[in-house]
Amino acid sequence: MAALKDVYRVLALCLGVPPTEFAWRYKDKDGEVKVLKTTPKEFYSSIVPADYSPDNYIMIMNDPTREYYKVYDIANYRNTVEGINWVYLNLPNDEIKKAALASIKNNEAMYASCDVGKQSNRKEGVMDPKMYDYQSLFGITLNMDKKARILTRQSGSSHAMAVVAVDVDENENPVKWQFENSWGAGSGHNGYLTFTDDWFDEYMFRIVINKRYLSDMVTVFVYSHKMFMKSPKDLRRTFFDGYSPAVEFYSPGYGELPSNEDFRRTLYWNPYVRTNKEGYVDLRICNTGTCRQLIISAEAITPDGNIVKSR
Repeated sequence: MAALKDVYRVLALCLGVPPTEFAWRYKDKDGEVKVLKTTPKEFYSSIVPADYSPDNYIMIMNDPTREYYKVYDIANYRNTVEGINWVYLNLPNDEIKKAALASIKNNEAMYASCDVGKQSNRKEGVMDPKMYDYQSLFGITLNMDKKARILTRQSGSSHAMAVVAVDVDENENPVKWQFENSWGAGSGHNGYLTFTDDWFDEYMFRIVINKRYLSDMVTVFVYSHKMFMKSPKDLRRTFFDGYSPAVEFYSPGYGELPSNEDFRRTLYWNPYVRTNKEGYVDLRICNTGTCRQLIISAEAITPDGNIVKSR
């Protein structure tokens, strides 16, 4: 808190004390100048949907170097030490496009990041993988796909904009998309960049989108994955895998009493113990050099299906 007070003081001295109310002059779509007098909180409430919550949104990404339909955590990507890393769900482009199209149709723009400098005519605001024919110019073959470009660091997410529009054909298939950029009206076409659907495949990376626009299959995955589930206060969630392959439990064999370096808490575990006809089994384990008291727990299933447990 002490550091934040200093930050606030510096910002207030340089930029002024945050206003409790303000007047905003703007032109409407008919070119008429209007003045809006309001408070910061009232302005926020007027432009943010009533049902808005950060928990309703998810970052999805197309990264062909990693397996799809899995969640990834970008290490050391947080803005502060006590912050959180970026977490995203990796999806194929067709899933991302379906969700993005549904969001735009509902008049909801999306945060998106891409490799904005690739195959881009910045002056005209047009981007397409065939914008520049470097192969013919230099007489060489350039055949790296998106995966190869990422692995060789020839391509990556370099700039964030808002995806605001899409043009579709008669079958509702995307043909072109549009960014609203932050570089001002002098960049691109009045501040907008139009890119083809093929450019989307090659150079689009991340999108933040409301979960409700995801396909049924992706939605089931998201709402069942612990990275995207928020537990109510004082409630702990435990997740069980439906099937887990058994692994061999390591148990060292000692010819004599081990040194104090062995601090194992579980000395022996075996899921396949079978008794003889009399119901006995001979088990031998090696103790640690510090353990003086043992707790033995056994669980079993009888031939008729009853579960028994003894400790």
